[in-house]
Amino acid sequence: MAFPAISCGVYGYPVELAAKIAIDTLREFVATANPIRKILLACLEEDVFHTYSARLPP
Repeated sequence: MAFPAISCGVYGYPVELAAKIAIDTLREFVATANPIRKILLACLEEDVFHTYSARLPP
């Protein structure tokens, strides 16, 4: 399953808020003991990558 940083480019949605919502939602989803083994976050720009990475455990 892969997720892009939706609306953060052309539409100007704040990357920090998008990252918080995406990571928090994925954490809740993973906690439900689902069968998905890999989740990818598609960060096409370096600043988006760093913002998302900062919210993930090392």
